[in-house]
Amino acid sequence: MLTIYLICLITFLLPICLLITSAIYKLYKQLYISITILNKDSNNQINPYNTLILSQIYIKQHQWISSILILESGINQENTRIEQLYNNIGFCYTQIKAYNLSKYYYKKAIQQEPKDKSALYNLGQIYQILNDYKNADEIYKEIMQLEKNRTNQKISKYSKE
Repeated sequence: MLTIYLICLITFLLPICLLITSAIYKLYKQLYISITILNKDSNNQINPYNTLILSQIYIKQHQWISSILILESGINQENTRIEQLYNNIGFCYTQIKAYNLSKYYYKKAIQQEPKDKSALYNLGQIYQILNDYKNADEIYKEIMQLEKNRTNQKISKYSKE
């Protein structure tokens, strides 16, 4: 009887221990990355790649305002991935239901990179949320055109070979 009890106990406790260990490991990893990035950049300027990584940590923790602050500090620096920063800021504002601000940042991302399908799709989603179906339809048509052009380029590339 004791053996059955111990087997049942282990069967239920082992998965719980694994889940807890996994969660602790993820938190430790995020904390380690945060501390490493912040200590490495002691001049209060985080490089563009680390800005995105650090903001992703805050996004995973649903700390939208902290993520927005990190991303906006990255915008003020010289940055080659600025459209990604704008897109992530728009995502954060979408999560806190500030749809007009998200629309603004998605448009800024598209200004930086007009063929960014992620930003276009997100802007289309915002237009749908705001019941602006005409603009949403235009955005989705633009995405389909980009996909069509990309597919045609691939087909022509392979037909030449």
